Amino acid sequence: MDADYQLLQRIAVEDDDRALSAIMASYRDPLFRFAMRSVGNEMDAVEIVSEAFVRLYRHAARFRPQAKVSTWLFAITANLCRDYHRRQKRRRWLSFWSPLESGESGMVSLDHCADDSADAGEAAMAGELQCQLEREIRDLPDALRTPFVLYVLEDHSQAECAEILGVTEKAVETRIYRARKRLMERLENKKI
Repeated sequence: MDADYQLLQRIAVEDDDRALSAIMASYRDPLFRFAMRSVGNEMDAVEIVSEAFVRLYRHAARFRPQAKVSTWLFAITANLCRDYHRRQKRRRWLSFWSPLESGESGMVSLDHCADDSADAGEAAMAGELQCQLEREIRDLPDALRTPFVLYVLEDHSQAECAEILGVTEKAVETRIYRARKRLMERLENKKI
């Protein structure tokens, strides 16, 4: 039996804070890396991971051991990241026509990737490419972004990704292929 499941049972039955702390200690960093790569903002990633643990705590009694606790936590986090991107799309649409702070009308820039420490042309080029890649990953549709981040950046197996996302392994493989293809096309078009 999954050791995390026993901790989750202690949370559900005994309201055990130490069990919750143990789960949080185990999964805080991996969930943060996943959320950070998905949303691209440290404060939002911290908020998403915190909300994931809150949901785990609130719904511990509902968990059924068909999957691992880690899979359930990543699925919760993936859903929260998806919700974040939906809210961001709405904000972008609303802010597209909003006036700038100076009172002029125009588009408000939403993507910032600061690289103030460019000391050499090569480092600046690499930093810009990295920044552009991160933007392009965040701009992927959720159906492509989430499996790409889980598999390519977070090193989960295709089976784990399929379980987290509730799809087949073949669907994960196809989505990762499409995400890579789209990223390559977009980066080639940018010609950085």
